[in-house]
Amino acid sequence: MQGVFDPTTGAVDVSAMDTIHAMTEAARLTALGQAGAALAIYRDVLRRDPTHQAGARACFVQTLTDEGPEELLAQRARWWTTHHWRGTPAPHANDRNPVRPLRIGYVSGDFRRHSASFIFGGVVLQHTASVIPYLYSTTPRSLLADFCGICPSADDRSRVFQAAADGRWRDISAMNDEEADAQIRQDAIDILIDLSGHTLCGRLGLFTRKPAPVQVTAWGFATGTGCPEIDYLFGDATAMPLNENEHYAETVYQLPCLVTLDKDDLEDLPGVSAAPCVEKGRFTFGVFARAEKLSDAFMNAVAEIMRQRPSADVLFKIAGMRQEVADRLKTFLPRNVSWTFEYDTPRRQHLLSYQRCDLCLDPFPHSGGAVALEQLAMGVPVLTLGGRQPAGRIAASILHTIGDRHMIADTVRQYVELAKCLPVRGMAVNRLTLRERLFRSPIVAGYVGAVERACRDMWERWLRE
Repeated sequence: MQGVFDPTTGAVDVSAMDTIHAMTEAARLTALGQAGAALAIYRDVLRRDPTHQAGARACFVQTLTDEGPEELLAQRARWWTTHHWRGTPAPHANDRNPVRPLRIGYVSGDFRRHSASFIFGGVVLQHTASVIPYLYSTTPRSLLADFCGICPSADDRSRVFQAAADGRWRDISAMNDEEADAQIRQDAIDILIDLSGHTLCGRLGLFTRKPAPVQVTAWGFATGTGCPEIDYLFGDATAMPLNENEHYAETVYQLPCLVTLDKDDLEDLPGVSAAPCVEKGRFTFGVFARAEKLSDAFMNAVAEIMRQRPSADVLFKIAGMRQEVADRLKTFLPRNVSWTFEYDTPRRQHLLSYQRCDLCLDPFPHSGGAVALEQLAMGVPVLTLGGRQPAGRIAASILHTIGDRHMIADTVRQYVELAKCLPVRGMAVNRLTLRERLFRSPIVAGYVGAVERACRDMWERWLRE
């Protein structure tokens, strides 16, 4: 049974749906880029049952909408009120030596071939001797098998993380929060870092038990959690400006950029390529994203761009593309426009496909993160629209850091105008230096050191307090 969705108002009539059908319908609408309608369903489910797992889904789907940090905090605060642990944390008996190597624990459901791991892997896999990393995997084996079925090489990435842990890999997927708390305390973790937040396999309930003296959330769900037990949120001035800090339960700790990149995964691929418009005489736009990020607002902007540049091509390469998604996207595209839909391919082929585009159009209101980093690393310019919340400012944070501020639009109208008017020759020249500028920027160069200094500072603060 499906609810009745009104595309004009974004409302969904869920009165006839039971909870199971409501959750199914919300997931379907999310996959179709109708995040606002899906969020309304999740909130209706939560009105009936505040303890339902729809709370975590609402916190995630909210990042796909145009709601701002204040609304995000309110939703997450409701999740925390219902789900946080109500016991008293035991004292921490960590060695208080201020200069010894720090024992940092990372908790994630994405220690595998996943977009988040190509971001946080740039830190987790690159630590110096000043850090002893522990990796706590929350992905159930059955679920990992499903991931491997979708992508046969998925476990290759997981083995990279397990090898890097060097005996400090912990599978806590089958442990309850009390057992996982005991394991983390036994490992004497100084700083525990959440990498999943309110996404699949997230374990924020564990963090509310305060198993480590200092707790941080970063990278995998870099938008805040609503959990006051998490002390810090790694951010930057573009994604999380100072005037918005009050809208986070955590203290925002500014890094050089909101995200980083595991560049070792890209080194053997060429980062410079000829502009397709030079080779074939036709300009090609690229749209690469998960289907859930292709909002109506974004697709309307793409349609307007194509109307204003009717001689251009547009390549859609959408993760999780299926017929229902393709049918929806086609309704936005003007007639007599040249477009191509492509589906999931092996990673190497996927990365090279970026270079078939002259300009990649970053989606909104939820922008690209790992995808934008990959596009720039492959030497392809990216155009983005700055959003109202961190999830809508990830690409803007990246472009600001590498000095491409002119590729950040402030309004949808400006986004369309830039796509129409950006000089072809200038973008062709820009391709020659994009990877080099990205790798030399603070996004990559020195990023691990910045994180380790931040962690040392946090640790010293805890010692003083």
